[in-house]
Amino acid sequence: MAAGITGKSARGLRKSRAMALAEAGATAHQIAAWTGHESLSEVQRYSKAADRKRILSSTNQEQKSETSKTKNGNQSSNA
Repeated sequence: MAAGITGKSARGLRKSRAMALAEAGATAHQIAAWTGHESLSEVQRYSKAADRKRILSSTNQEQKSETSKTKNGNQSSNA
């Protein structure tokens, strides 16, 4: 391949870049501008996936925080 990248498809590289932008908080329009998507419907899939990942990540952090508070003898605020 001319760019020196082997084992990767153009679609895969485009998807990877779109996901990275979405996870960094880029808007659908910004992602479309970077990746060349003409339709926002495909780009919105990346944004939704990044939102889900962010929500799940924050939920995991909250659970870890609550668990460490209870292990240290502190009462959980939900108890």
